[in-house]
Amino acid sequence: MPRTSTRPGVLAAALFASLALVTSAARNAEAGIIESQTTSHPFPGVLLVEGKTRVPSSAFHASIVSLCTSGIRLDATATPSALRTVPSWATRVGAKLALNGDFFKPAPRVYGIAVGGGIEWPLEKMGIDPAVSGEWYYDHFGWIAVGPGWVDFTHTGEAKAHAEQLGLAHGFMPRTMTHDIPPGTLALVSGFPELVTEGTRYTCASPTASTCFPDRADMRTRNPRTAMGLSFDRSIIVFAVVDGRTTVSAGMYGTELAELMEELGAWQAFNLDGGGSSEMWLAGRGTISAPSDGRSRAVANHWGVFVEDAPAAHCAYMR
Repeated sequence: MPRTSTRPGVLAAALFASLALVTSAARNAEAGIIESQTTSHPFPGVLLVEGKTRVPSSAFHASIVSLCTSGIRLDATATPSALRTVPSWATRVGAKLALNGDFFKPAPRVYGIAVGGGIEWPLEKMGIDPAVSGEWYYDHFGWIAVGPGWVDFTHTGEAKAHAEQLGLAHGFMPRTMTHDIPPGTLALVSGFPELVTEGTRYTCASPTASTCFPDRADMRTRNPRTAMGLSFDRSIIVFAVVDGRTTVSAGMYGTELAELMEELGAWQAFNLDGGGSSEMWLAGRGTISAPSDGRSRAVANHWGVFVEDAPAAHCAYMR
């Protein structure tokens, strides 16, 4: 699993201080994957970065969210009885920003663990159900979780299988595959594979080689993509959606998505459901990405950013 190291949390503080999307690598125009971008602050604590990557060009939409900003709260989908589009779910629950979450089966069942509104989904709606233990995706997932006063993550099964090689030291039970989650979890979304692992970006000699992302073969083709990530101190969460399958936006290989998340400041990052599921929605603008189906796809779970008048219920910090 070849990787290249990056400095933790280089970009996040700089973004909020100067609205400039730069890292030491990106200062050299040929070094960074981002070719051009615009930034805006649609809500306090939320930095929206929209731009294009270098050839082949792909449009991306990223939300960099300061979890220590007063009034910012994260939540995810409560146990659903049916699939919902990102706009439908967001407007129903009052989110200011929303995006699609985990991979899923139509039942609905997600591939990993899911928590929304402080309640873990029933076993039969999650990928940890023993009834699906023979499925290819079983135990591959990692996750990001939010609780009162903390944010945590766990590594994927593939990363934990190479824990010694990767030097895993952070997150929830960093070297043990477990279906447990931290007590008090309010929201949790799973995903895989890992794109950035404890400050080290995933790289491959060839993005299409069979050895590249062995836990998910579709990372070896260019597709629309969605990803989530955290800064080193976990005070900032990064969400990104990449358009694809069009003449103006090629989509990304998994290695390119990893490079984008690194450049956006993620110290730890995971791939989420992509393809026609990839979508980012913003209150006041609607869907800001370009879903490849030509319309919003109904999905199983979502991340939502809420902006409230009251002080935030938590300020993210390392457990």
